[in-house]
Amino acid sequence: FDSDIFGGVRVSLNDTQDANFLTGLLVDTNDGSIQFAAEFSKRIGSNWTIDLEAVAFANIANENFLDSTRRDSNFKIVMTRYF
Repeated sequence: FDSDIFGGVRVSLNDTQDANFLTGLLVDTNDGSIQFAAEFSKRIGSNWTIDLEAVAFANIANENFLDSTRRDSNFKIVMTRYF
C-alpha cells in the first residue's frame, strides 16, 4: 500500500426509491495492478430492494499480494422482500 492511488464516488439520489451508487478504483503505481468495485442499491415498491455488487481485478502482477485473487472477479444480484 506504499504507492497506491484510490478514487471513489458515492451518489445518493435522495429519491423515494432511495437509489444509491458507489464505485471505487484502486491502482498500484508500481506494477499497474487494478482493483475495481461498484455497488448499486434501490427500493422497488414498498416491499422490495435490489442490490447489485461487482468486484473486478485486472493487470495483477505475480509479485502483488492480490495475485491469489486475480481470478476472483465477481458480480452479485440480491433481491430482498420485506414484510
